[in-house]
Amino acid sequence: MAVTSVDMPDIDLAVRYQELIDGKGTGTVRPLARDGRGDDTGFDGVAYESAREGSTVVISQAEPIGRVGRALDLAEDAVNAATSG
Repeated sequence: MAVTSVDMPDIDLAVRYQELIDGKGTGTVRPLARDGRGDDTGFDGVAYESAREGSTVVISQAEPIGRVGRALDLAEDAVNAATSG
């Protein structure tokens, strides 16, 4: 799971940023890989959520191992917990 927060200069820019990242194919979190060569998470955006408080946007994403229903449910629960107030 990856969680990041972005502080924007003002609320209007934060709203616009959140609208942009919530668009299909645009809002994944890209953490550094453990080997330093780039993203190795394979995030697909299924378990993704964003939240905004004032001018700060929080983005969270999880990637379940395997595609069994319960693993995906847990990943979605994790991202929702990370972005809830």
